[in-house]
Amino acid sequence: MSSAVKERVVSIYSPQWDAMDSYGILARKIAERSKATVNRLSLKDEDGTTLIPAPGGIVLGYPTLLEKYGPLVTLGRRVAVTMFESTLLPEGWVEALNQFDVVVVPSEFVWQVFRDNGVTSCIAVVPLGIDEAYLQVQRQPRANRPYTFLAIADRGVRKGWDLAWHAFRSAFGDSEEHKLILKCREDGMRQLSSGDANVEILRADLSVEEMAALYAECDCMVFPTRGEGFGLPPREFAATGGVVLATGWGGTLDDIRYWGHPIAHKLVPAWPNEPKFTGKCGLWAEPDVQVLTDMMATVAKYEAIFADSMALRVNKVRELYQWDDFADQVLDIYFEGA
Repeated sequence: MSSAVKERVVSIYSPQWDAMDSYGILARKIAERSKATVNRLSLKDEDGTTLIPAPGGIVLGYPTLLEKYGPLVTLGRRVAVTMFESTLLPEGWVEALNQFDVVVVPSEFVWQVFRDNGVTSCIAVVPLGIDEAYLQVQRQPRANRPYTFLAIADRGVRKGWDLAWHAFRSAFGDSEEHKLILKCREDGMRQLSSGDANVEILRADLSVEEMAALYAECDCMVFPTRGEGFGLPPREFAATGGVVLATGWGGTLDDIRYWGHPIAHKLVPAWPNEPKFTGKCGLWAEPDVQVLTDMMATVAKYEAIFADSMALRVNKVRELYQWDDFADQVLDIYFEGA
């Protein structure tokens, strides 16, 4: 007498599944790794497909979106995958997070913030991963081009591109031997314009392969972020063998000794230009611009020493951050109680 084997199903809810969106990337990585049938669900109907009705699921993004996904998600095991960038959580977050069986966060910083704010659900720290394209980058000795810094200019001033630009101008002025690239989304940061011949504003939505090619043409990433739940770009850059200067606070503090050089900072009120968060979400970092200026001048002056030091650490960076490990751990957390 044979018995039917019950098919395993997991519903994955994400605000969107766009490969250019941070939560979209995480949702795709989990879905691609799953051996179970996956329901891809989104706030946008055209992004998702429901294959088999299943209670509960893995919910990515702001936890307050939970109720927007309908009643089915509230009827089974719920695992949140989320993060935040300052010391106090927005209104409604703690109550929403406490409706989940497990909350997955990418860094020790987010774990501590959630606990300090009163999250009582089980919290698991699961670091994110690095795409294979970055691991395949073969850096060549710099020839007939300036020493090039790269900064990420996105999401207002949170990622500190304004500090990177200020420090670059202070350190190098109009030097033709040094260059700064500010990388934006294609439709982002339209207010930015540069009158500096050695500063390029790159507006483009690049694929992973195109980003890897950009990283290979840059020598140092400057990431003076004010707040990160994790901080994937500097770790990706480090995996290519590039030198990284990053804020020594928040999500970028985890394991920074293996992949970067920490920028000194002080804590200040967070989100000054975000009306929904201003004065309500605690503190975040304000990196020291003079320290950053000196660090940028130093890494450019002693280029070979810093490059050789990073080359010795590349394998450790690649070992720490693997997408398969991230996805497997999230799926294991969900299915162990589903």
